[in-house]
Amino acid sequence: MPIPELRAPLAFAGDKPGPFAASAGRDLRILVDLPASQRQADNSTTSPGRLGVPEPSRLLWSLGQRDDITLHWLADPGQDDQPGAVCLDEPDRGKDHLTFTSTDSDGSSWLRGVDRYSSWEAAAAQSIPADCSPSAWLRDVVATRVAVEMRADVLVTSSRLLVGGAVPSWVAAANPMTAEQALAVIGLYLRGRRQYPMIAPNGLRFGEHLLLWSAARGPAAVGLALGKRARSP
Repeated sequence: MPIPELRAPLAFAGDKPGPFAASAGRDLRILVDLPASQRQADNSTTSPGRLGVPEPSRLLWSLGQRDDITLHWLADPGQDDQPGAVCLDEPDRGKDHLTFTSTDSDGSSWLRGVDRYSSWEAAAAQSIPADCSPSAWLRDVVATRVAVEMRADVLVTSSRLLVGGAVPSWVAAANPMTAEQALAVIGLYLRGRRQYPMIAPNGLRFGEHLLLWSAARGPAAVGLALGKRARSP
């Protein structure tokens, strides 16, 4: 899977370097916009002698539980108190503002918002892709603006409208991508930190040289390499 091009989110004064900096970089920030059935931990069968084949969105969700990855997700009604949840309010037409609340992994909550909501609503109305309902496209556009306001590095989505073709630059700024594409980004981020988890988040790990050895010999060698490591002293 090719690693998608990333557009850097807006940086504030005093911020740490980005997540791909050589040293002292900040955590990778991910916003997940997937159905609840795909926001589940990886349940593929993996053992010292056998490497399971995970479903991409589940592996991504599991990796997102690491301490060095900040994971948030667009929540369904009633999930506002769960770690990582991002809950959207109804637009305030009087203030031309869309408020949303994000909950961090430690339970602390933050009130944020999308300003000039009507302008983004108008932009969505003027850029509706073919064979798409206005409401579905507006919902996707709102997800991208939330990602931008949260300064997420990646927006993980199942929307074919956001990842299936050309999109306006103000949509691309959110770095929308599929779970498979996001895994390529996460893999690059973790390799930069010399982390090679095989069971997320930290249950089983390759050493750097064993990972490269396995990658050079293709998927068939992965199970053999894993078993060989398990038997070594």
